[in-house]
This record gives sequence, C-alpha cells and structure tokens, in this order.
Amino acid sequence: METKKENIIDKYLNTKKKKVIAGCVAGVLVIGCAGAVILNTSSSKELVLASDEVKAEFGQRVSTNVADYLDANKSGDVDKIIKDTKEKDDLKYVTVTNKDENGNVVSKEEKDYPKVGNYTINFTYKKEKQSIKVTVKDTTAPEIKAPDSIDVIQYTDLSTFNFGELLQATDYSDVKDWKIDTAKVDVNTIGTYDLKVTIQDKYKNKASKKLKVNIVQAPEVAEGEVAVTEVVTDENGNKKTVVTKKASSEVSKNDAVASTSPVSNKGTVNSSSSASATKPTTNSVHQNHLETTQVVQTVVTVHLHHQKVMNISITIIFQLQKQYIMRL
Repeated sequence: METKKENIIDKYLNTKKKKVIAGCVAGVLVIGCAGAVILNTSSSKELVLASDEVKAEFGQRVSTNVADYLDANKSGDVDKIIKDTKEKDDLKYVTVTNKDENGNVVSKEEKDYPKVGNYTINFTYKKEKQSIKVTVKDTTAPEIKAPDSIDVIQYTDLSTFNFGELLQATDYSDVKDWKIDTAKVDVNTIGTYDLKVTIQDKYKNKASKKLKVNIVQAPEVAEGEVAVTEVVTDENGNKKTVVTKKASSEVSKNDAVASTSPVSNKGTVNSSSSASATKPTTNSVHQNHLETTQVVQTVVTVHLHHQKVMNISITIIFQLQKQYIMRL
C-alpha cells in the first residue's frame, strides 16, 4: 500500500516537472526568436534610404539632408545616422543677374534651387555609402499677367505697339519674345476685339492669354500735338493703357502714336520681353520640403512605436511564463 502511494506521488511530481520544463523551453524559444529578430535587424545595413532617385521641377529646392531620405523603419540609430552622415553633391545652383533700366549689371544673386540637369547626392555613414540620383526638369509654363482689356486709339499700328511694357511673364527660365496675334483686331474700325498673347520659355513651355482690345476714337489734338496710347502703372501696380494727347516733342519710345488714316494689320507681331520677364520671388517647394520632413518624423515615431511594442511583448511573455510556473 505504501509503495503504491509513493509511485503515485512520484508520477505526479514527474508530470509537474515536465510541465515546468516544457513551459521554460517554450519561453526560451519565444525569447530566442525575438532576440534573433532584433539581432538580425541590428546586423543589417544601418544607412537605408527610402528611395535612390529624386525628380524635381526647376525652381524647387532639392534637400541635401540625409534626414529627408532615410527609411527609418530599416535604418539603425536614426539620430546618430543623421548626426554623423557626411554629404557630398555636384548640384549647380542658379545665379540671377539683376540689371538696371539701362541694362547695366547691378548685382548677382545665387538662388537656392539647382539648374536643369542631372546630379548625384552621396551620403557616407561609417563604411556605408548611399547615393541619390537627382533629375531637375522644367515642365512649367510661364505665368502671364495682363489686363483683361485695353483701350487703343483708332488707326494705331499694332506692329509698333509696346506690348512688352504692358504684359508681364514670370518664369524660372529665360523666356523668348512675345507673340501677339492681332488677326482679329480691326484697328481701323471702332469696336471691341479679341487679342491673343503668347510666350514661351527656353524649354518650350508655352502660355497664352486672351484680352479685349477696345478701339476708341482719338482725342482732338491741336497743332503740334499727337494722339497717343500710353502704358501706365496704376496705384495697385497693375499695367493699363491711357488714351491721351501729347506735344510731339514729349512723345516717348513707349508711346503708340495713332495715324490719321487707316493702317494695315500684319496679323502676328513680335514684342520684346526683356522688360517684362521676371523670376519668381518664392519657391513652392519649401512647403513640399516641410511635408517631407513631417513624413520622415512620422516614420521615425512609428519605428520607435514598433520597438516599444516588441519590448512590451517580451515583458508579457515573461509574466505569463512566471504565472504559469506559479500555478504549477
């Protein structure tokens, strides 16, 4: 009887021991797998970029900060990488020459956006090297600023009209001369007509705009005076035409002097853009750069969150294992 009782106790203890051992082995396997994942992550490349190519529109700033290109989920210590990574590039930036009204160079200003072309940004962290291929293109048409309508005196030869003084084109690239389509304008007959202006930059990006031309009667003039259509700037900085009369000696090169008899219409005429072409004063890419930075910061946060979840998971495994052993 005593022997049978001892055998039952031994069997119970052996079963309990096996359960404890099984629980410990399971815990070790789980922790080992988690450790393997962590080890595998830490032993992979530390400098990992989200992309190896950047396509930028001409006029946009191209970041050379590695923080804007890192794949935080796959890289190592992000803060350390950002701090210790060295950067080298072959970006060539735009230089704008400012001239006065006489064409004399007043100053030269280097902008913060690169010229159209292909470039490479190189990042080095410890012994690791990564590169970004940068392609800058101009695919944006010029912006035209023009009045919705203008007044022009009857019998004015539009082929000599200074449209370049009236119109304004804004583009990061240099632009060609204005093309003025006057085919639908009858300057010999009082009325309202459609006029089309077109301008193209050096990369063949083209913009057009239509405006109304009001052919109006000339003011009465005295001897020694002429009727002219003058281009002026109003208090808001907008260009417009004014129909007036001037002494012949006071007429400037920008004034369109009306004839006293019908004139021919030459259809499409060219007008210089040298006085009416300007460069944008701000870069729309600045906002894009801020958005990119915010995305990088979000990815870093997610990466840290994943690490936190893994740490919590391992802690839970230990607690469950401890409770399991205590029950036994």
